[in-house]
Amino acid sequence: MAHQQDYSTLEVNNSHQAPEVYYNPDQYQKEALATGHGLPSQQYPEVAYNQYGSPQSSYPYGTPTTAYNSASPGTIAHTSLAKDGTPYQAYADAPEVAPNQDGTPPKKRICGLAARTFYIVLAVIVVIVIAAIGGGVGGALASRGSSSSSANNGDSTGGGAGSGTGNSTSTSPPGPKPLGITKIAATNWTDGNNVGHRNVYFQDEYNYIIERRWDSDSNNWSTSNISKLFETSTTFGPQFGTSLTVAVMDKGGSAGYEIQLYFLDAFNFIRSVHTVKPDIQPDAWTNNTLDGAYLEVRKGSHLSAMYQDCWNNNCAGSWCVAYQRPSDGSVKTANSSHWTVSDVAVVGTDLSNNSSLALIPRLVNQRLSGAMLGSSGVATASSAPLQISVFDDAWVNATQSVAIQSAALPSEQNNFAATQYNNWRDALFLSLSDDGSLKGVWTNDGTNKMSLLGAPAGTKFTAIAFTLDAHFYGISGEQIQEYELDKVDPSILHYVGNIWPAQ
Repeated sequence: MAHQQDYSTLEVNNSHQAPEVYYNPDQYQKEALATGHGLPSQQYPEVAYNQYGSPQSSYPYGTPTTAYNSASPGTIAHTSLAKDGTPYQAYADAPEVAPNQDGTPPKKRICGLAARTFYIVLAVIVVIVIAAIGGGVGGALASRGSSSSSANNGDSTGGGAGSGTGNSTSTSPPGPKPLGITKIAATNWTDGNNVGHRNVYFQDEYNYIIERRWDSDSNNWSTSNISKLFETSTTFGPQFGTSLTVAVMDKGGSAGYEIQLYFLDAFNFIRSVHTVKPDIQPDAWTNNTLDGAYLEVRKGSHLSAMYQDCWNNNCAGSWCVAYQRPSDGSVKTANSSHWTVSDVAVVGTDLSNNSSLALIPRLVNQRLSGAMLGSSGVATASSAPLQISVFDDAWVNATQSVAIQSAALPSEQNNFAATQYNNWRDALFLSLSDDGSLKGVWTNDGTNKMSLLGAPAGTKFTAIAFTLDAHFYGISGEQIQEYELDKVDPSILHYVGNIWPAQ
């Protein structure tokens, strides 16, 4: 493409262009909540939230509460008849002390004890109860003070420059477990006050899309339930276990920043929501219409997104989302400069179905106007190679097959994640193996198995994501763990802490 054109450099490759599939919005733009089988119409259970939420989160997690009936049954007067036909007296009218046969009342007794003895015993019991309550309160306060001191002194796993629980406290109570088949997406950005941010997205067990966000100013993690923000929407309805991908426009400080989150609806069309003030209004998400484009994906397709800088200062950058199209499985890249007509990046004959995808910006001269795309090559009986395609004014259709031949077979899970390091001069692509371990491919230095330093025992990942500042997030069991790439040896990931459940 000619550089003077005033839009993104991700242009149409006419030799592989295929029309997009459109649908009738009256038919498909209906409220749809996926069931366990990915079908619409079943309402998912709501989550009850308590009052101990994050001050930054409109929908904090909490435990459901149960309302009990506080009304006690009233007393009904006894109105049955005695044998002589006269009614019994109500209980309140009975004499307090029955007289002896000689007409003299006996000494007053309470609970079988003489009145004086009873009151002495009662006084002793009251003293014991008060002492026990005082001791319990004192112990709780001492324990709280000890815990607070430990937290303030950093007495926990992790540390360094990371954003995990080792150096921070959470502002949200624990929440539901991650969905068993959830994907995960992550991004980072810097606001106008030079405060760094990291955002992580996943689905919880109720199919809600959850955002965990951290900033370098407070060093805290907080939570938003994005699905709850759109509970009255007629178009928001992610698939059960939808592919998730996120990109951020970060032009540096006050020059502008915006987050766009992409997912799939029940009809396999790409949906998006975005926020343009994520630092001061983190819950101000709105629907992103993609300029009216209807981008249909192949069933089981994964998504991967990035923000592409322009090749000079005279044109705007653009958003880009990679996916497999329905007709032949080719990977296309939809671009915000022309959402309705997307570009073929890798032809279907060079791909596996349900190809994993990892799309990241690439440095061209001094600008991030290029792109690199990791995809799954043609599978053998046991594996599919990770292959890399490069964009520089156009996609190079001849993909470069790299050394990972034992990558996991394509599946419902996106097994690739990628980041840049060494001041954007080098790229790292991760491949998640079937056994939950990681292998890394460096664009400058072959392949190696990744080492996890300080990781909890038994860590095996089921979903992975990278930010572009080389922070790695992986789901292991019911935890989301954070790692930081070693600055000297990029085959090492240092454990920072858990970011979910909230602590």
